Amino acid sequence: MEAGKLDAETRESFLFLHLLHSFETAALVGLGKLPGPDGQCKVELEAVSFSIDMLDMIKARTHGNLKEDEDRYLERTISNLKLNFVTEQEKAAEKGEGRGGEAEGEEAEKT
Repeated sequence: MEAGKLDAETRESFLFLHLLHSFETAALVGLGKLPGPDGQCKVELEAVSFSIDMLDMIKARTHGNLKEDEDRYLERTISNLKLNFVTEQEKAAEKGEGRGGEAEGEEAEKT
């Protein structure tokens, strides 16, 4: 194999892990752990829920077809995101916020 060239299996594994990482990053932005496109860190639980659901779907659809390291990364990513999601839900409930991360009163004012 030439330097810089990947065999098909390695390339597919790399692309798969990159896909998982994309959903993980989107969830971390929604959890307020990373800044979003606007440079701000804010909690958006609906976006996090969507990313977790996508990763759960990928897990179900690829069951038994993943390499050990791919499966381990997927499991660890889902577990970490779900734990962080629950923590942020609890924080939002304490503050009286809705699923989107905004206070209920603020949501009503925007509509």
